[in-house]
Amino acid sequence: MGDVAEKNDVKLDPTYAPVFALEAELKQMPQAEIPTLHDFCDGLYARTVVVPKDAVVTGHVHAMDNFFVIRAGSAVIYTPNGPQTFHAGHMGISPAGHKIGGYALSEVIFTTFHPNPDNAKDLTLILDKYTVQPTEEQIEQLMNEAQALENKECQ
Repeated sequence: MGDVAEKNDVKLDPTYAPVFALEAELKQMPQAEIPTLHDFCDGLYARTVVVPKDAVVTGHVHAMDNFFVIRAGSAVIYTPNGPQTFHAGHMGISPAGHKIGGYALSEVIFTTFHPNPDNAKDLTLILDKYTVQPTEEQIEQLMNEAQALENKECQ
């Protein structure tokens, strides 16, 4: 399997600035319980979240591209092309540096797949290895870049 990209090389995509803004607002509200399941097989880790109907959620920033599958339900998910509705059976790629944000139209079972060449099972280490936790300064810079892009498009 290929090497995992260095987390320091991950560039936050400014088109996802609205998801960071949404997350900041969501943190001020009561939080829904989102069950998370973890499955392992040789060289692969799968993380599944069960999102309740009507929940608005955001996800981690991934350090590398990964596949995701909506296994059950339907959700409206923010994309660089605007909100799109996805249904059970949809498989896509989450690019490194992007942050998912969405609304569950029904209970949604959402699974991401990650290489796990060391067959690690320590969830703290896996989360640290495969996700990026942006600093406040990085988020502020991202918001400034997004504002600059928006201003440029309006001209």
